[in-house]
Amino acid sequence: MFYEDIPNAPAGSVIDVRSEEEFYLMHVDGSINIPLDLLFYYLDELEELPKPWIFCCEEGVRSGRAVFLLRMIGHEDVYNGGRWIDIDHARQKMAAA
Repeated sequence: MFYEDIPNAPAGSVIDVRSEEEFYLMHVDGSINIPLDLLFYYLDELEELPKPWIFCCEEGVRSGRAVFLLRMIGHEDVYNGGRWIDIDHARQKMAAA
């Protein structure tokens, strides 16, 4: 799903599920890093973030898994934003408009 198509996206949280090393190389401004393999360890912290939760990664595969897992345990208003770079570009375009 494209960032622009996510309802109320600017008010939500962008969560990058790549590894810590990947995240620190480049990431969406204001995003937070919760690596996919640690996602369930950080559920309490995740619950405190504003929704919608928009997950991203390098190609959209890991973020898709994160969304699938969270929906399986009952979470709603979670989206696979796909590639982090696409979200970054979309946010820049929206800010410039």
